[in-house]
Amino acid sequence: MRVALDMEKLQMIIYYVNSVWMSAARREELHRVVLQGILVGEVDLDLLFGDAPQLTATNIRTFLRSYVEAGGNEGEVRAQALYDAYVEWCGDMAEPSETVSTFGRYLREIGIRKIKRADANYYRLPAGLEEDDG
Repeated sequence: MRVALDMEKLQMIIYYVNSVWMSAARREELHRVVLQGILVGEVDLDLLFGDAPQLTATNIRTFLRSYVEAGGNEGEVRAQALYDAYVEWCGDMAEPSETVSTFGRYLREIGIRKIKRADANYYRLPAGLEEDDG
């Protein structure tokens, strides 16, 4: 889908290209699409966002559910160990993993408490996670 390119859309696109994790090759490709859009006054959104992965909340929630259901994983878990288990799980499932900051932000959003101690940070995982409404 081609859309006229105004300053507001251009700013949003530039923010996306510079903020989202992607390979250097993909970033360079998107920069070319944006430059072409500036020159012709419109941009093809399918070229910009067509292959963007749809994950974040879904794969983190799925990981947490399987992690807790595996048994013995509820209660306090060291934050780095939980994130490492998530990255390993993503590799096993052939899914891209989120950054540690996105992972932590999502845990906060769903109400998982972070506990800061002198030796490390921990998350308090519930015995079960509710099904996602969305």
